[in-house]
Amino acid sequence: MSKNGSRYTKENRRKQLILKRKRSHPVRVFIRSRDFLAKSIISIMIFGMIIYSVSKETNNLMLIIYITTSMLLFPFAKKAGDDLIRYYFSEKTFKIINEGRITDHGSIYLFIIMIITIPLAAGYFVYYTIDYYNKFKDNN
Repeated sequence: MSKNGSRYTKENRRKQLILKRKRSHPVRVFIRSRDFLAKSIISIMIFGMIIYSVSKETNNLMLIIYITTSMLLFPFAKKAGDDLIRYYFSEKTFKIINEGRITDHGSIYLFIIMIITIPLAAGYFVYYTIDYYNKFKDNN
């Protein structure tokens, strides 16, 4: 292969890698972020305490399964809740709710997110999957 041919192949590979990075799924990008790690730690702490207190009674197996599922999906539900608040309310409201320390507003917000974790996480997955495939169709 000539020099020009090998250069062309390298450029094509480089372009394909750039396109692949652009097309990476938002859920995968979120899982690789530090934000996911922080929300996972919060989830394990909160739901872990709930599971520990409920597990003393062995007849609550379905409740433990529900809480464990919520623990795994909590980071996605929290991200969806944060995105909704940023979209519908001002940045100031978002900062009041999501301060570094737990305030009155932050604890109420976390409690609401904990209650609706599974539907909110399912909505997150559906929205970003549809959005991803629509962008993928537009690029091709």
